[in-house]
Amino acid sequence: MDHRHLATLICGLYAVTWLPVPGAEQTPAQDSFAAQIRPFLAKYCYACHSGEKARAGLHLDQFRSEQDVLQKREIWEKVGRAVRSHEMPPKGKPQPSGEERNRLASWVEQHLSKVNCSGPRDPGRVTLRRLNRTEYRNTIRDLTGVDYKPADDFPGDDVGYGFDNIGDVLTLPPVLMEKYLRAAEEIVVRHGAPEEIREPRCHLEVIESADPLPGLRILFDTEKEVGRNEHRLQC
Repeated sequence: MDHRHLATLICGLYAVTWLPVPGAEQTPAQDSFAAQIRPFLAKYCYACHSGEKARAGLHLDQFRSEQDVLQKREIWEKVGRAVRSHEMPPKGKPQPSGEERNRLASWVEQHLSKVNCSGPRDPGRVTLRRLNRTEYRNTIRDLTGVDYKPADDFPGDDVGYGFDNIGDVLTLPPVLMEKYLRAAEEIVVRHGAPEEIREPRCHLEVIESADPLPGLRILFDTEKEVGRNEHRLQC
């Protein structure tokens, strides 16, 4: 492996933790609303809660499928509680049996507890995770054979919930990035790089940005026959 490429690789060592890939879509269960719930509503509820003069503005006749119910969860939570507690239907109206009440209330509880996966998927932001000092040392040793001990020079890793390898907790301040650059040069030398590329020729530049996380630009300078060239690696 070219030593310049090795140095670049060592400088940028980090691991990206991706969220699990969602599985295939499940086949929706057969809509049981028409078979189990609408007959109950037609028998005990539509007389008061349908049409233009629906009491309390509750139009139960507008619900025609399980999907309609899931879009109005708050309404159906109240319906389920009212039927189970014998609050509805009101006294003086035909009353469902205990089995009918339990069937409707149980159906409502079961279906409202489902997670709606049909909407747009938003897994949230993806954490760009860096290696902690122990992981960095092990990776360098496995990659190059150099037993580099970053604990002697690197700042301490951030700790959250008792762990020092949580991506959302580990930060990458400019001072640590500079330590990475120096470590890369030292590791390349230990690995046996040619003499002409052992002199330090890289520095860190912070990019001003409106973004709360500033960009980092690593500048690698090399000497060539045509003169001094500057290579930019923007993170």
